[in-house]
This record gives sequence, C-alpha cells and structure tokens, in this order.
Amino acid sequence: MPWIPIGGFVLTGLHSKAELQQWVKRAGSVEGQAEYLAEMLGSGQVNEAEAFVRNAPGSLADVIHLLADPEQKINVKAGLGVIIESLEGDERLADIVDDLGKLVESPSVEVRADACHYLGLTHSPKAREYLTRCLQDEDEEVREIARESLALIENEKRVG
Repeated sequence: MPWIPIGGFVLTGLHSKAELQQWVKRAGSVEGQAEYLAEMLGSGQVNEAEAFVRNAPGSLADVIHLLADPEQKINVKAGLGVIIESLEGDERLADIVDDLGKLVESPSVEVRADACHYLGLTHSPKAREYLTRCLQDEDEEVREIARESLALIENEKRVG
C-alpha cells in the first residue's frame, strides 16, 4: 500500500492531488493535526494514532481539541480514551491539566464526564481544583466520576 509522509503525517493509500494539497495545508495547524488524528482513529488505526500522540510534540492539544467536540464519532472518542488511558500518570498528561479543566465547563454532559475521568488519570494534585468543582455539577454522572477521580488522585498520593 502506498504511503506518503507530509509534515508529521503519514498518509496511506491513494490520494488525489487535491487531497494531498489539503493535507499539506493542514500539517501546520492544531485543527489539521486533530483531523489527522480523528481520521486515524475513525479508521481503526488506534496504535498508529497512539504512536503519533506519543511522538509528536504538542499533539495532546489535538486530543483536547477532539475531546471538546460533543459531536465527535464514537470510535474516535473510544480511541482517544485508549490513548489517554495509555498515558495514565505520565508527565505529559499532568502538563494538560488546565486544558482538561477547561472542558469541565462544557455545556455537554458527556464532555464534562470525560474530562473528569481524564483529570483523574493525570494523577496530578492540580486536577483536584477542577474535580472538586465538578462535585457540584448538575449531572449525577459527572459528580460520580469526579468523586472517583478524586479518590484515584488521593490513592496515588498515598502510594506515591
């Protein structure tokens, strides 16, 4: 199968000249990188997407961009979960606590719930501020996930 590297992207399969030009334009932006990541996850390339996130500096911003979209496809959301869960406790997740924290203000219950879950996976004491705020969320599921995530951080604190 043919593959073409463009910026940090590796495109597989056949692409028209117009598609290739579009990917060249996308290569320099967060939105373009997020589209690339979403396309990989949407086509089941979770391992490749995880490798992209692990190896591309700043690619967690792409993950945040996709997490913020309540209309994101379910297979993309599931793939994002796999990627973030594989980074549990990693310093890179601790570096995006504030970005994840912004998602707890989303009008979407699902986005807020996911943000609470992922904040717990950071193991960062800094995440407590956002999770504590979510204990007052209007949605019971968000409150429950916030409690579980706070417990995870507290357990990590005692173990670590």
